[in-house]
Amino acid sequence: MAVAVPVAVSKGQRVRDVRGGVRVRVRVRVRAGGVGRHPLLDPGTSRAEDADGGEDGQVCVVHGPAGLGARHHLLLAAGTRAVRVACEVTRRVQGRLTQGQVNKKDDQSPVTVADFAAQAVVHRVLGAAGAFNSLGHGFVAEEDADDLRQGKGGEAVARAVLDEVNLALTESASLPAMGMAELLHVLDQGAHPGGPDGTHWVLDPIDGTKGFVRGDQYAVCLGVVHEGNVCVGILGCPNLERSYAFPGDTGVGLLLTAVAGRGAWAQRLGEGDEDAAVRLDLGKRPRGGREGPIKFMESVESAHSNHGVSRSVAEGLDMDGEPLRIDSQCKYGVLAMGGGDVFMRFPPESYREKIWDHAAGVLIVHEAGGVVSNARGEALDFSQSRWLDGLKGGIVAAGDGATHRAVVSAASKALDDAQ
Repeated sequence: MAVAVPVAVSKGQRVRDVRGGVRVRVRVRVRAGGVGRHPLLDPGTSRAEDADGGEDGQVCVVHGPAGLGARHHLLLAAGTRAVRVACEVTRRVQGRLTQGQVNKKDDQSPVTVADFAAQAVVHRVLGAAGAFNSLGHGFVAEEDADDLRQGKGGEAVARAVLDEVNLALTESASLPAMGMAELLHVLDQGAHPGGPDGTHWVLDPIDGTKGFVRGDQYAVCLGVVHEGNVCVGILGCPNLERSYAFPGDTGVGLLLTAVAGRGAWAQRLGEGDEDAAVRLDLGKRPRGGREGPIKFMESVESAHSNHGVSRSVAEGLDMDGEPLRIDSQCKYGVLAMGGGDVFMRFPPESYREKIWDHAAGVLIVHEAGGVVSNARGEALDFSQSRWLDGLKGGIVAAGDGATHRAVVSAASKALDDAQ
């Protein structure tokens, strides 16, 4: 359910209103060719294609998740800025990554200097925007200071993290530098338990760490979960081809955002017109305008998903025989932009999914018009602490309901046969 805040607007007019202690300003501006300005970003920075219609003098209805009121503007604006700054950190580190900057966590997934630095930067930028104290939000994040304290790189790794954090804070975010004690304290704040009550940020500072180390795809993934429901999702995808959203653009770097009940959007990340926004709508542009067999996506790492089950489903539904394998939640982004039709993930029973692995991407697909569920067609439950349990074999996402139903049916049979 969404809360509607009616704001009368005219093209080019700034409108100020107060809802729930947050000042909302919207500037309406329409561009030709379907590319406009993001209508949901916090005012003062947001220039957008009009939301919900809006000829001159009409009412522009701005929806927010129930219980948050107009605060979703603040959440989206703060989160978008935090992710942009974090992506500057990750891009810089990836560009000069060396083996000495990589540790191993207990679960054997690599952790880089950029993981810790990105998490610290996101927390600090959110805090500076008042996204914790004024709204009472917790912070659920993947990394914690113990990993940094216990890393075999020791003091050298910790110092490298601190240097990256302070470079980003002072040069990109115009915020003061921090010391080592504060860095460790900030990283420890990610230990919030999550759960069905209240509101909390959910962060994976680098999703697809192995792809990051290879110089391939990864994402900075930030979401807001309110009373167990994902209501804001932000994906920073520094290496993702812009042509998925902006045909003819040969660059890389996309920022994908969504607010529950308000749609999903794509913007450029890095160089270029970062203000330009394209609304993602699979209903108006199914399959991204492509024809031919259904194209399915899966994880690059077979340790993360049973490729055999995916292959069985694909063959049963006459899908394209060659899967599109992408690291990280970038797969959700590609699906939301019509670059793929189906995403399947069938993790081993020994692997337990976390909410930060899926929260932002799932909302973006939903708001673009797609469907995401567990392997038996049931809604995903983000209210279970830090874990995403109840998958019943895996996750299935598709760009439309009919395709989703067919894949769920085939996946259920394939999983049953594999037992």
